[in-house]
Amino acid sequence: MSNTVSELGKNFYNGIIVRDLNYRLQGMMGQISTGKKAQTFGQLGTGTTTSLSLRSRYDGLQGYLSSINNVKLRTDSMTTAMTDMSNSTTDILAKMNAVSEGGVPDIAVLKNAAQNALSEILQRINSRVDGKYVFGADTSDKIPLTDTSLASTNIGLEVANYQTGTSAAAVITAIDALTDAQLGFNTDLAGAGDLLVRADDNLDINYTVKGNEDPFKDAIKGLSMLANLEYDEDYPDEFWTLFNEAKSRLDGGSRDIDLRNGQLGVARNQMNNLIKSHQDLQLVIETNISDVEDVDVAAVSASLQTLQFQIQATYATISQVTQLSILDYLR
Repeated sequence: MSNTVSELGKNFYNGIIVRDLNYRLQGMMGQISTGKKAQTFGQLGTGTTTSLSLRSRYDGLQGYLSSINNVKLRTDSMTTAMTDMSNSTTDILAKMNAVSEGGVPDIAVLKNAAQNALSEILQRINSRVDGKYVFGADTSDKIPLTDTSLASTNIGLEVANYQTGTSAAAVITAIDALTDAQLGFNTDLAGAGDLLVRADDNLDINYTVKGNEDPFKDAIKGLSMLANLEYDEDYPDEFWTLFNEAKSRLDGGSRDIDLRNGQLGVARNQMNNLIKSHQDLQLVIETNISDVEDVDVAAVSASLQTLQFQIQATYATISQVTQLSILDYLR
């Protein structure tokens, strides 16, 4: 035999060294091509738990961001709708304030303007986003106003009674006694629950605005009164009492709609702040994930060159000692 037992042992040991160096070489080349320290989480060693924890937190934040952004589409629509409602009532109020009490008003112009404003408000209350009614609270699959003509019809009947001798005070009392159903609202809306969005750990933001809230009903009643009010020279005092009551309802309704819009704005600002903080935190987490998972390509490239020199030197040393070809260690 040309090789002794001792030489066979040395050859075996040298083969292990070469295979280990080649394994490290392949690993470094893989890191450079992928930019990652490992191809699986398990190969990260002690960094596995940290990486999985960071990714879980990142995904959780992404879930909150998705929920908030979906809700923002609804709140955008709600804000626009309430702004338009307020503007409509404010425009009518300006026209009503221009009327001098005691004379004979051009009621036809006011009635027409009031009817147009009423139609817009009723339409806005039934606003939808992605098929959901934004003023329907948690019954957003059901239309808030099932009959957009009922309020004007029922209030018109009450207003007309003043022309047959019913006092303005009695007419106002009768209008106040009208139920939500008699104003055209869906009866399910009264028992509807709040709309909440989970925006962060243990944090829900309430963005509920119901279509049957008092500010909207005041605007509907005031506009319906004006849209159905006729001047009767036989009952001028009663006419002006009803006229001023309609104006008062519009003034209060407009102010309260602005107030509700402002309250919704607080919730919207909270959502916007959370969007920014969640996105900022995600950037930090991305950096932390990179620190755990990604390699410094420049550093690995330098190490690769060093390893290649080491492998070449090892091959040369082994060949000199054993007089064997390098190919023998690659089989």
